[in-house]
Amino acid sequence: MKKLRIVAAAAALSIVLSGCSSQKGNEQSSDNSQTAQITEPLIAETTAPADGEPEDTGTDTESAAAPEQGEQENKLTYEWEREPFLEADDINMLSAGAGILNNGDYLHSDYLLITRGGKVGLINGAGEIIVEPECTRAFSNAENGDQHIIFTDGSPEEGDRICFCVSAGGLFRTAEDVCTLCGGSLHDSEIGLEAVYDPELDLSGTLPAPLLLQKKEGEGVLLGTVLELEPDLLLNGAVVRSISLPRDYSEDDDLATGTLNANYGIVRNRIAMTAMIYEDATDFKNGVAALCRNGKWGYLNTAGRQFLPFDYDADFACFYDRNGKSGVTYYPYLPSEGSIALNRDGRAGYVALSGEVIAPIGTFAKARPVIGGIAWVKDKQTGLWGTIRMYGGTQIPETETVEVPAVEVEPPEQGGQTQNPNPDGWQQAYADILRSDGTGESLQFSLCNVDGDGVPELVLHWYDRKGFEQSNEDVEMYTYYDGKVLSLGNVACDGYCTCKYLPQKSMVLIGGLRDDVAVYDFRRLENGSLVTVCSFNMVIGGDKVTYMVDDKECDKATYIAKWKSYYNGDISYDGGMYHNNEANIAAALGLDAPAAPVAEQPAAAG
Repeated sequence: MKKLRIVAAAAALSIVLSGCSSQKGNEQSSDNSQTAQITEPLIAETTAPADGEPEDTGTDTESAAAPEQGEQENKLTYEWEREPFLEADDINMLSAGAGILNNGDYLHSDYLLITRGGKVGLINGAGEIIVEPECTRAFSNAENGDQHIIFTDGSPEEGDRICFCVSAGGLFRTAEDVCTLCGGSLHDSEIGLEAVYDPELDLSGTLPAPLLLQKKEGEGVLLGTVLELEPDLLLNGAVVRSISLPRDYSEDDDLATGTLNANYGIVRNRIAMTAMIYEDATDFKNGVAALCRNGKWGYLNTAGRQFLPFDYDADFACFYDRNGKSGVTYYPYLPSEGSIALNRDGRAGYVALSGEVIAPIGTFAKARPVIGGIAWVKDKQTGLWGTIRMYGGTQIPETETVEVPAVEVEPPEQGGQTQNPNPDGWQQAYADILRSDGTGESLQFSLCNVDGDGVPELVLHWYDRKGFEQSNEDVEMYTYYDGKVLSLGNVACDGYCTCKYLPQKSMVLIGGLRDDVAVYDFRRLENGSLVTVCSFNMVIGGDKVTYMVDDKECDKATYIAKWKSYYNGDISYDGGMYHNNEANIAAALGLDAPAAPVAEQPAAAG
């Protein structure tokens, strides 16, 4: 394996941000009889000089072995863990959503978002595609240890969505509020908090994050009982958004309204550490926050002092609405495991929280945070993505994820090759079924190889028959066995007009969630018929979820383990590939299109 090591020490120069002290910082307040004393910052208040930041020199980096134990113990170094191999426009972390003062943070997850052609999907840590890129937005939420990643072109909380349940390891389509695999909520129950500050009244507080995400500059906010003034949560330093409160504001006034402003700053110990001059900002993580000035991002500590200059780009895509605008919001990356991934003008590198440069800007085309010692980077020569491993330094442990305990279950039988006694004539038989349907192109059809007997199954999807919220009767499957077409009946699963099958096990998955009851059958296709091999039943009643496998009640861990033994990543799903017309019938089935009828010629006059 090719190994790289770059250890460059940044010059230790303390930089005080010009204008970062507010008016309150230089004069005494009637509420505070003395100037605030700034305690030691959470990280060193040093950085490389703004005009001396290390750049790519254009020379090749030297190959070197990984550091020996004890060598360079205060330095962070790296090597290729897996050389560039994955083609993607972008790879991004999963947003942590709206939590408690965590704007701009990301999940420390085994999964990442992959973007190709403007569409976003999901990969695992090995770079394997879990969800094909086909939607424009992706969201994640976690509740009681259950994590869900939702893909959609619209809202994450309504409409037909593609969902991946991390606990169950399953992919499904749904328009429901509850995961049909684990019973967890698909809504983010953590409403979150963000900090606000009125520089005129010298008051700071917190408001519910969703309230601020929906509001634009100049919009009014009904404060009521949701504004909490001077909470202890802000004592150690917080990024705050500017707000204008009524001059006679009282917490007892339930009808009081404030006005949100566009600027941000930093408050610590109830004292403004900076002026409210920043255009956008993240919250603090590991003692630093990213703030935006004149379209460029820099990093400040809780004392309001500059850690890295305002010279970097926002490269972390967050697919949630902010400041009243829907779409994608971009931030620079916050620290992870002792380092920060920096991106600027199509060049990237890493710096340690100690101030040392790990990889100069220009080493990579793009760089992503270190998770578990591994980081994804985009190679500037090939344009492909690979992973590097980071060594040494003082890495800050991240919050542990909650995992469902593993339970041993007996795996299901693998599907074998079915012998079809008489496979001839299936193309014409399927064509006859399609041509006899009278619904036109609202019918779409697909060919799916479920049982491996050399003859595909015909799947019909009626897009005008039922709406998603009604009973699923919009998907039918036919097979051709021993010279005959056999109907396998309704095979709809979860989403509107969706069929799911597991070709490695010769199975079809049928069912979904209706009226807070999820019922699923795994059925194996054998000798022209579908035979149920395992049933799953989940009843959601208030705060309680009842789990059953083959009509026997079990605990959640057993249910998920049994489910994963069937639904273990080899699922295929189909929503209809071809509109039902003569050209598609002929092309899909390898048949000649029927000749157009010839009009009779009138008899010649005699």
